[in-house]
Amino acid sequence: MVSKIKGGDDKDSKDPKWLRFNDVLNTFNSASYVKGHIIFNIKGKQFRMDTVISFKLGVIKIVRIGTHKEYGNWKF
Repeated sequence: MVSKIKGGDDKDSKDPKWLRFNDVLNTFNSASYVKGHIIFNIKGKQFRMDTVISFKLGVIKIVRIGTHKEYGNWKF
């Protein structure tokens, strides 16, 4: 699944404008960077969502979603 990163140039925009990983952390402080992938915690760390983000193109690719236990076996 691929999604566009929304964002406006206007300071009051509610949609985040991510240009680098630190911008993601400002929105989701529990996100992790692992070998080019950005991992999001879902539902109180019960699940993980593995993504690859092209900041230049403004696109997020969801690679996989799994439980915390499954995440421990993922290869990057």
